[in-house]
Amino acid sequence: MPGGYDYAKFAVVYVDDEEKSLKYFGREFDGEFRVLTCASADAALALFEEKGDSIGILLTDQRMPGMTGVELLDRVRRDWPRVVRVLVTAYSDLESAVDAVNKGEVYRYVSKPWDLRELRILLRRAMEFFLVQLERDALLHEKLTAVQRMLMLDRGRYLLAVATCLRPLLRGANMALRSFLSHLPDQALWDAPTHVPEISPLSDPLALAEDDARSAATRLATVLSSVLGNDTRTPPSAAECADICDIVRDVSTDVGSIDVACADNVPRVNLHRGMFARALGSALRSIAALDSSTGAPSLEVTSTDTGTANDSARVSIRCTGLSLDEAQLVRLAGGIMSRHGAEGAPGLLPLWLATYHHHGTAAFARDDPLGPAVVATLPHNPIAIPAEETFDILGYLTHRAADRHILP
Repeated sequence: MPGGYDYAKFAVVYVDDEEKSLKYFGREFDGEFRVLTCASADAALALFEEKGDSIGILLTDQRMPGMTGVELLDRVRRDWPRVVRVLVTAYSDLESAVDAVNKGEVYRYVSKPWDLRELRILLRRAMEFFLVQLERDALLHEKLTAVQRMLMLDRGRYLLAVATCLRPLLRGANMALRSFLSHLPDQALWDAPTHVPEISPLSDPLALAEDDARSAATRLATVLSSVLGNDTRTPPSAAECADICDIVRDVSTDVGSIDVACADNVPRVNLHRGMFARALGSALRSIAALDSSTGAPSLEVTSTDTGTANDSARVSIRCTGLSLDEAQLVRLAGGIMSRHGAEGAPGLLPLWLATYHHHGTAAFARDDPLGPAVVATLPHNPIAIPAEETFDILGYLTHRAADRHILP
């Protein structure tokens, strides 16, 4: 094991249509290296399909029937890019070998007849290069995993602060936050920040902490003002029995270019008019800002029509281009979900908070018969809900990451 490297840990595959060359290569190098030989390019590709993860080096002769060595190396480069590729060529094919090296398709080329000493040195350097690549990838993965763990814990602490601030002001804040997080794709929870401040050994930790806290407070204030208005220090006033269709029409007029369809049997609901109007307006603006191709949102107000005194009003937001795919949900999560997100973008969280405050529910309805929609359901006669259980946000994020195999 010269130089401390295990040269036999990964296989060296040699491809040549000359049987004598295959035997000679195996006899000379098998032992120090784990040598596998193939008599054709097709046999080599079949071998890679079976054992590709255990192969470190591929040497192939250039002139072979069916597929040239350069063509084989190009196929392997696409599917197994980490494999170190070496082209074996006669002097007459030297131009094609040099061209392949210049294009980055091969690591080196070897001329026939071989100089065994030089070829052995080349194989050692090639295997060392392959092993160093693996070590580098493992270190990068370990570093990325550490960053992801830090990001997860940081996101969890931030959301915990959000829930703690909301709880004295809004009913159902824990349930709203739990529901909202459950609808979001993993990318919205663990995406890499778009901007990471440069930190040097001379950076002032207190100043960095103050900047981070100030940014978090700004984002939280944006969400609170989207629900509570200007007064974010006291709980909202008592609810009133309101016509939800009137509220929706007023919001559509304020936002502009919003079509509203209200059914005839929609029950009145007990809610805080200003709170729900602000949250609905925030949701409409967030959806309208998704993409110019989505078109203007529309609103539909219907009844659950159960025939009982507990019928609910259902407010559905639709849009021509609304798909609620992963990319759209990441944007609809808003800046509240990211330490480095857009501070002026509360997303749809205010709608969840306002709806759950009034004992309702909110959801992303991807399978709605009329097309994907964001739906808020508000009960006519809300039943008192029990005291909220504490939402273990850090535990939720940890278990979700483990279930999705996001972190090892």
